[in-house]
Amino acid sequence: MSSTILVVDDDAPIRVMLRRMLEEEGYDVALAADGLEAISYCERDMPALVILDIGMPYMDGYQFVEEFTRRGWQGRARVLVLSAQVRQRTDLARIADSIHGFQPKPFEVEEILEAIRGLLTPLE
Repeated sequence: MSSTILVVDDDAPIRVMLRRMLEEEGYDVALAADGLEAISYCERDMPALVILDIGMPYMDGYQFVEEFTRRGWQGRARVLVLSAQVRQRTDLARIADSIHGFQPKPFEVEEILEAIRGLLTPLE
């Protein structure tokens, strides 16, 4: 497992903005445009944290979390959902046991950084 944060979002400007923000905070960042790219990345180099959008083509965030869990990876990395499509935590019910946090879009920079700092504590 690396100390990398994997940002998974089909919106390129959001991926780039998150990468800049996180790199300015000293984090190593990798990018994926959809869940399939993210699964491929995790097979090669498990990140410490996955920041995940829900609405994406090919493999959406729900499908990614289901595959991530099926492969037994949930104990190796944390998953933070960052999505405009999810308005209430109840929308996340089908994956709630497999994710570690949720932040709605649009988000406040300090709120997302605080959530990330909290999630990057050592996994038990």
